[in-house]
Amino acid sequence: MASTAATRTAAGAAKVVKPIFSRDLDEAKRRVRELYRAWYREVPNTVAMFQLDITTRQGRDKVREMFDKNKHITDPRVIDMLVIKVKAAPVTRNRENGTSGNDPRLEAEDPHNALFLRV
Repeated sequence: MASTAATRTAAGAAKVVKPIFSRDLDEAKRRVRELYRAWYREVPNTVAMFQLDITTRQGRDKVREMFDKNKHITDPRVIDMLVIKVKAAPVTRNRENGTSGNDPRLEAEDPHNALFLRV
């Protein structure tokens, strides 16, 4: 009786789940690096466009801080979901604010969020 339960438990633990985008952890990390690089490169443009009262260095430090919050995650599906959330965030903000998305300055009311508008 106990061996049957152990067999079912072992079989359940080996369940293979369908990937969202990434087949493995290396591919998920590659997607995160691509996203990080895109944000890192965009910081100077965003600081200038929105005339933020921060330096490019401070903006880049903030981007790094935001990514470092989740560096402990190792499940590729969770990483993929976070990447999807980040890429969809400006679209969500457009719908919540009722803006058409034509003028990004309308979405930058909070200078903290302005760093992450153009992904």
